[in-house]
Amino acid sequence: MTNFFKSFFGKRSNADVNTADSSTATLTAMPMATATQEFVPSQDLFAEYTSPASSQSSVVKSEKPVKEFLDRKYEQEGRMAGYECHVHDMMPIYLSDIRTSFRLASDRMIQLAEIDLLGLRTQKNEIGESILSMKQSLELRINFLQSNIEEMRMQKILAVDDEGLVAPAVHSFTKGYRLGMQDYFQEKNFSDFSVL
Repeated sequence: MTNFFKSFFGKRSNADVNTADSSTATLTAMPMATATQEFVPSQDLFAEYTSPASSQSSVVKSEKPVKEFLDRKYEQEGRMAGYECHVHDMMPIYLSDIRTSFRLASDRMIQLAEIDLLGLRTQKNEIGESILSMKQSLELRINFLQSNIEEMRMQKILAVDDEGLVAPAVHSFTKGYRLGMQDYFQEKNFSDFSVL
């Protein structure tokens, strides 16, 4: 037993050191490709493997963010939230989230319009005075985009007070939230609805 401890914790003899050095030299002399091929784990070990190309394609942003915002079913979302939370304190947080989502959608819409505007101005500069009808058409499209950008900026300002395009979403969510709370209290057989 003492020999075991000596060999494990004790000093090594010169023969042991030479043997260890030769085994290390053998490992370093192995070609790197054969050494790594044996130790590469399978992709099956990873829970969610996605290649970098597919993860980049999922980052693509919407081209119609305001339309997608307006198309959501806010009353239904509010009803589910009201049923799950069934307290008034949470409703302002949800409404703030709706306003923020609208402002982000507006920012994205403005960004897309400004990119289009830059392209139209570049086209206008490229054609110069050579084709008058095309230049006038480009000017009309530029003016249209500029007015859309100004309108979206105004809608962002109105959203702070729940006015403009965000108003129907806020009102629908509020109505749904109250109905969801009412559903919860009716299901639990509470007779006092004064909290609503």
